Amino acid sequence: MSRKMVLKKYGSIFIVCILLVGLLSGCGMREKDAKAYVTATLDASYKGKFKEYKKQTDATEKEVKNLYQENIDTMMQSSGLDSIGASEKMTEKFRLLFQDILKAANYKVQSAEKTDEGFSVKVKVKPLKCFSGLQDELTKKLEAKMKTLKKIPSDDKLNELMLQEMYDLMADKLKNPEYGKAEVRKVQIEKDDDGVYSIREKDLTSLDAAMFPM
Repeated sequence: MSRKMVLKKYGSIFIVCILLVGLLSGCGMREKDAKAYVTATLDASYKGKFKEYKKQTDATEKEVKNLYQENIDTMMQSSGLDSIGASEKMTEKFRLLFQDILKAANYKVQSAEKTDEGFSVKVKVKPLKCFSGLQDELTKKLEAKMKTLKKIPSDDKLNELMLQEMYDLMADKLKNPEYGKAEVRKVQIEKDDDGVYSIREKDLTSLDAAMFPM
C-alpha cells in the first residue's frame, strides 16, 4: 500500500446526528411550553441532559438514554470506523469523542409564536468550525510521521497510527471550539388529529446541519 493511497483512504471521518423527537400532549400548550419543549429536545439530543425531556414527553429514563445511545451508534456507523478496522479501544475513544462533539453544539431557543398548525419556534445557532481544514492538517501530520518511519508498518498498526493522529487533532480542537456566524432557524411544532404535538423532523435535521456543516 503506497503512502499516497494510505493518506487518501483515511482523509476524513464524519458524523451524522439523529435528534430525539418526542411527543407532547397538547392540552393548554402555550408559547413558553413550546420553548421549553424545543430546549428540552435539543438538550437531550446534544448535551445528554434528559431531566426536562422526560418531563415534557413522559418518557422514562431508560427510553431516553437508549435513544441517545442509539444516536451515538448511528454516528459510529456513519464514521466508517468498522470498515477502517479500528481496534475496540480506538473505537471506544471515538465514541466518547463524538459525545463531546455533540455537547459542543451551540444553540439558544429564543422565542415561540402560536400558528394555525401549532407553534413556530426561533432557535439561534452557530456552526461548529473547529474541524475546518482538518483533512489538510491530518495529511501533513501523517506525511511528517511517515517520514520518520524506516518502513511502512502493518495495516493494523497503520490503522491505529492514523486514527490516533486524527483523534488527537479532533480532541485538541474541541478544547477551544471555534464557531461561525450565528443565524436564526425556525422549528415548527405541529399538532396531529389527536391533539398531540411533535417537532417537525425536517426542521430538526436542518438545525443539525446548520450547527455541524459537512
